[in-house]
This record gives sequence, C-alpha cells and structure tokens, in this order.
Amino acid sequence: EQSPGMELHRETQESIEAARHYQQELQCRMSELQRAINQVEESGRRTSAKLMVHFSELERELTARLRERRDALLSQVDTLRHRGQQPLLECQRLLQGSISTTEELLWEGEKALQTDPENRNQALLDFSKKSLQMQLHSLPEVPLLVDVPCLSAQLDASLLRMLSGRVAEHGSLATHAPVQISELRARPGAVLVRWSELEDATASVQYRLQFCRGRATLDGDEGSGGPAPTFTDAYTGPEREFALAPVDAGVHVTFRVCARHGPKVAWSPWSVPLMGRTHLHPYEWTQGNDGFSLSSRRNMALRTCAADASPVLYTREASLTCGETATFRIKNGTDQRDGVGLSVGSPSDLDSLQRDGAICIATNGAVFVNGREMINQLPPLTTGSAVTFDSERVAPCKLRVAIGCGRREVLVDWPLGQPALSLHLACCFSTPGWKVLAY
Repeated sequence: EQSPGMELHRETQESIEAARHYQQELQCRMSELQRAINQVEESGRRTSAKLMVHFSELERELTARLRERRDALLSQVDTLRHRGQQPLLECQRLLQGSISTTEELLWEGEKALQTDPENRNQALLDFSKKSLQMQLHSLPEVPLLVDVPCLSAQLDASLLRMLSGRVAEHGSLATHAPVQISELRARPGAVLVRWSELEDATASVQYRLQFCRGRATLDGDEGSGGPAPTFTDAYTGPEREFALAPVDAGVHVTFRVCARHGPKVAWSPWSVPLMGRTHLHPYEWTQGNDGFSLSSRRNMALRTCAADASPVLYTREASLTCGETATFRIKNGTDQRDGVGLSVGSPSDLDSLQRDGAICIATNGAVFVNGREMINQLPPLTTGSAVTFDSERVAPCKLRVAIGCGRREVLVDWPLGQPALSLHLACCFSTPGWKVLAY
C-alpha cells in the first residue's frame, strides 16, 4: 500500500503531465489561430493589390480608348471640313475674279464718260462692247446654306449614365469562396481530393482543381515571404473529387479549387489552399510479364503486342486490405473483353479475371463476381474512366464490395473460398493499347 506522500507525488506528476499536454494543445491552437489571422491579413492585402491593379488597368485602358475615339472624330471633322470647303473656296475665287473684273469695267465706264467730246463716242462704243462681253445679266450660282455641310456631333448622353451605372456595380467582394476543399485523403502514391458542391449547381457546372508541389500559402511559400507559387491544373470537369497521381510518399502538395456555372462564365475565386501528402508508397505491378510495359514507378502498366504473354497482370504484393480503397484510372483502351479488378492470390496459369477468386468490371460495364455476371452494370470504361473498389468484411469468408465508375455504384457480396487478409489488384488486357494507373 502506497503512503500518502507517494500518492501525492504520483498525483502531482500526473497533473504536471496533464498540464504539459494542455500547454501543447493550447500552443497548437495558438498556431492555428495565428494562421487564421494571417489568412485574413494576407487575403485582404492580396485583394487590395488586385483591386488597385485591376482598376488602374481599367482606367488606363478606358482613357486610351476615349482618347483614340476623340482623336478619330476630330480627324473626321478636319476631313469633312476640308471636303466641304473645297468647292466653296473655288466658287469664292470665281466670284472674287468677277468682282475685280466688274470693278475694272466700272472704272472704264466712268473714264469713258469723262472723255473729251471728240473721242467720247469711240470710248463709249468700246465700253459697250466690253460690257456685252461681261454678260452683266448672268450671275454665277452660289449654293444655298441648306445644300452645304453644317457639321455637328451626335453624342449619346446615356453612355455616361450607362458607364456610371456599370462602374458602380463593377466588382464584388466575398469573405468565402463558393467552393472549398472538404477532404484530403492519402492513397498509395496519390492524394485524393474532395470538394464541396457549388450552390445552385446545374448540369453545366464545372470545377477546376490545381496543385502546387510543396507547402504554399495564399501569397507564397510558407514562411518565406516569396512570390506566389505556381499552380498547375490537375482536373477540370463536373466531378467533385480527383486523385492526383503520382505523388511520392512524404512530399507535400498544396491544392485549391474553384468553380463556374458553365463554359462561358468566369471562374469563381479560389478556395483556401490546403496542403496534403501521402505516406503510402504506390502499388507496383509485377515485373517480368513480356506483355506489359511498366512506368518508372511501376504503378502504370501498358499492354504491348506480345501475343504469347499472359493477358493478366497483378500487383507485386497483396497489399490491399479491407476498408481500403483501390482505384484504376484508364488511360487508354481498345477492346470490350478486358477489365480490371481484385484477386485472391496471383495465379499465373489463368488468363482471365472472370473466374473464381476474383471480382472485376469488364470494359462494357459488366460486373463479374467469381466468374458470374451480375445483373447490375456500370458505365462502359473509356479513356479517362476511374474505377474504385471499396471492400468491407461481413463474414470470415465474405466481403462486401462497392464498385464505382463515374457517378454510379454497384454493391455486391463476394464469397471467398478461404479467409483473405489482403488482395491483389489485377488487370486483364488481351489486346495491346490498354494503359491503366493503380492507386
């Protein structure tokens, strides 16, 4: 029996340990709170900078377009003024010549009247002939004011009101992006990303997932204060999950997602970047089958043209356990007789997955359990299709397997001849051209 002093000492040590653990938890929460504060500060600074750049560019572009239009109209005014004045100036020169000639005739008439009587008749006769030549009763035509250009400018006053209204409504702010990453799950040689659904989503909704290898925040590498990271598109389409592969074990990857309500609509703001990684090494296909060519990581297999090689390929180890998910992403396919699935063991003498001890989906969407075709089918496999197998043990020798392809899922029971702790991933390609990635 412990003495009261020893009991008190033990309780004190337990309290110290509890206080130390509590302190660690508080420090973790303080770090999370600081990251939240930094996110608000960084996003506010980034948004302010974006607004300044955008409106400066808008102001510069709008001013340039207005000046271009003003100068173009002024140039048209000069052209029209020159074109309208040219015939009038020509007419003015003719009139001025006639006025000068008439003034000269008047001077000669006055002079003839003042000529001495002896020569007056001859002077008057000469003047009369000259006046007849002048055709004093015929005046040159002068255009009416309504027939000559009268330049004016038509300026739509509603443009200013329209611009003012559009500018007043241009741009908006949001405290949260409409789509956020909801889950990052480690997969063998991959990271599975799931995100929330866009509000009021329709059949035309599209999601866009980007990734950046390494740690990254809103504005740059964590703690570096450096430039914004370079994100790369990983997926664009209607689905709300995607597995990025290959990803080396222990390597951090940062993800972000956005959405839009159709191909002609602008993308929404990006979600908060989230960092994930996988600690699971990728599945490896078995080497040595001459009918397949493997990638450097041996998680992607390509069926080649070796006719005498086995069409069935298994993973090197039976590493898939109950409760885990296996995914096959079809990179290319050519024949409806082929398929992918799971197998108990890796028998090398069998050339099909439509057999006892295996569950598979054929490329036409048919599901086979121990060689028997099920009633329910999945969509046919095409380039880009992803097939998932989720299993749970319902009895020592029975698994319940959910097979998903696209947006459909089939749930089947798989009786096993003996208890199996782990399974092989398998593919059966009888014709060349198939390529599949396992993760």
